[in-house]
Amino acid sequence: MHFLASQYEQELDDVLEAKRDPSSRAYRMLRIVRRIRPAGGCRQFTMPMPPESRTAELLLPLSGQEPRRLFPQDGAVAVAFTVPDDCAYFIVRLS
Repeated sequence: MHFLASQYEQELDDVLEAKRDPSSRAYRMLRIVRRIRPAGGCRQFTMPMPPESRTAELLLPLSGQEPRRLFPQDGAVAVAFTVPDDCAYFIVRLS
């Protein structure tokens, strides 16, 4: 399952933006983004595990972190996890 922040802040690459040609057709439509951060929102999630799933992994592909296994607590049928404050995109892989 893919999760994407619906509201975010973007940080432009000012050095590369300064080198762009203002007369270019793409100048007003495209920007060189250095970083995207979620604007507010929840960082803690509880997700039910489908009956056919045995394991869950949290993947943060834009952060460079290794996948993290998620485990239901105390026999629960859901996993609870927290993503980093600057995480605008993550994946939960069920198997």
